[in-house]
Amino acid sequence: MKPDFKKLWEMVKKKCEEFDEDPAHVMAIILAESDGDPLKDSGEARGLMQISRIALRDVNKIYGTHYVYDDLFDPRVNLEVGLRFLKLTKRRIRRLGYEPDIIAVGIAWNYGYGNLKKWLRLPPDNAVIDEFVPTETWKHYTDVEWYYQQLKKDPSLRWLTRRRRGGDVDE
Repeated sequence: MKPDFKKLWEMVKKKCEEFDEDPAHVMAIILAESDGDPLKDSGEARGLMQISRIALRDVNKIYGTHYVYDDLFDPRVNLEVGLRFLKLTKRRIRRLGYEPDIIAVGIAWNYGYGNLKKWLRLPPDNAVIDEFVPTETWKHYTDVEWYYQQLKKDPSLRWLTRRRRGGDVDE
């Protein structure tokens, strides 16, 4: 089943308003993680935002929710858990003394908060940083960044429709 991106985008914007989060960033995570497929299961994570068992456990514990892993196939539940986990991730990054920018959040989301802490402790030498962060995580970050920039330029999602049909999207 092909995702209805316009309906998904509307749901994301509404939920992000409730959680005071940037809908373009959240939609970019969704597109990079699952391509909008609420039933995506990587074996490690599930649903739109690809929420792991560990992230779900943290959200349930901290926010007093009682979701189970199978609930993550429900787009509304996945988005709620994902937004709560995003808030938690940003809080954790701030406690380390850093601004939770799209790079730090992307690394924590894809590679784990513990690995982000290790990465932030590295000397600011790009060679060391590039060797530490796996290729998959850099690809994830660049995908999120690309989608984010496209959404900021054109929130109508016309570019997404053109891209799906194999057309070019202006960079």
